[in-house]
Amino acid sequence: MTNDKMKNLLKTKISLWIVLLVVVILIAGSAVWIIFFSKTIYNYNLSLPKSDGSISSLEYGSQPMLSKPDYFKKIVDNLIEQKAAFLEADLSSMQLKAYIGGRLVKTVPILAKGMVGSWWETPAGIYKIESKESKHFSSIGKVYFNWSMAFQGNFFIHGWPYYKNRQKVSSAYSGGCIRLADSDAKEIYEITVVGEPVLVFEEKLKQDNFQYQKKIPGTTAQNYLAVDIKNNFVFFEKLSKEIVAAPAASKLLASLVILDYVYLDKTITLKKDNQKISLYDLLHLFLLEWSEEAAEIFSKQLGKERFVQLINEKAKAIGMQESTFEDALGIGDKNISTAEDLFTLSKYIYSNKSFIFKLTAQKLDYSFYDQPMFSDLENLNAIDIEEFFGGEMGKSNSGKESMVSVFEINKDGNIRPISVIVLESEDVKKDTKTIFNYVKDSFF
Repeated sequence: MTNDKMKNLLKTKISLWIVLLVVVILIAGSAVWIIFFSKTIYNYNLSLPKSDGSISSLEYGSQPMLSKPDYFKKIVDNLIEQKAAFLEADLSSMQLKAYIGGRLVKTVPILAKGMVGSWWETPAGIYKIESKESKHFSSIGKVYFNWSMAFQGNFFIHGWPYYKNRQKVSSAYSGGCIRLADSDAKEIYEITVVGEPVLVFEEKLKQDNFQYQKKIPGTTAQNYLAVDIKNNFVFFEKLSKEIVAAPAASKLLASLVILDYVYLDKTITLKKDNQKISLYDLLHLFLLEWSEEAAEIFSKQLGKERFVQLINEKAKAIGMQESTFEDALGIGDKNISTAEDLFTLSKYIYSNKSFIFKLTAQKLDYSFYDQPMFSDLENLNAIDIEEFFGGEMGKSNSGKESMVSVFEINKDGNIRPISVIVLESEDVKKDTKTIFNYVKDSFF
């Protein structure tokens, strides 16, 4: 073989190897790209308008402000302007909308949501798609559902659930998830990416024009505030902006975190007597008798540091800007807040998680919920007034008492929810009753 032929042969082989190597690199690169971007959370660097008109970065979590239609529209318009991809779940109109590049590409009906007033009620807020599964088994509901997209704790967007035998679930309510028809869920699933924002809206307590005349009673408490929840009318207040000990708030916020992150039907075994008990029953102990053991068990479910972190994050998400907490029972000196912040908390619970207040007043409808295993609990929050809707009392290390409570007054067929906040009191129940009775006698 001549030298020229040998050179040509070598060139041909080298060219083939180069082409083969390029093809292998392209295939491998494509595989890596698909795997990486299908599993990597896309973090949006977006700005949003705040209620005061300023601009802030996108923050995830439950946000009561998103229950206001005008503010929610500002958020949607802002994301459209930034050409974002996001989902908009309107739980008032029961519609889910999908946007890509700021353009509406799909609208589907929402078939079921968490029941209003239950612990699994779906809260308004800004969340993000945390994970996706084409088929998911719920260890909570013991059912399967297709086209599953997790967006907050135990909350998902998914198709219609079914049992192992393929029989579909008949319930009109979900366990807090946003339920779609299977065909709609599949389409939304296919155009949604992990990390994509999910805006959840549900209008609560439309403000009305109910009018009052203001009168101020005497009380022994250092701080107090009484307000109509529906129209924010202040009956009276005393040092409502002052930051003081607020043990009652810790338990209420801890309960909100528990409802968001803990499966209440889970059963555990108590070490001291080997007794089996559900976390649902423990919640009764925690709220009614302020059980330290119950608080400790709930802390262990999430980790003590994370539990306290979630309590503080929840407070900020609700709008309690002057509040800080260090434990679930409110015993420590760093559990502080203001009467105004606690009104914000009472309004949020009444509007979004009324299950908590009903439990504290022992007014749950046990035809729907399981009867608690303890029938002889001492309710330390009870107030012997017919209109008492619910509330939580607390006592700090200093011995001073606080209480967050709500009463419902029937005014000519118009139910008025009245929030009464009492802080730094020597006898908080007496002060709460005095304030409420004054409101009732003076304005109703």
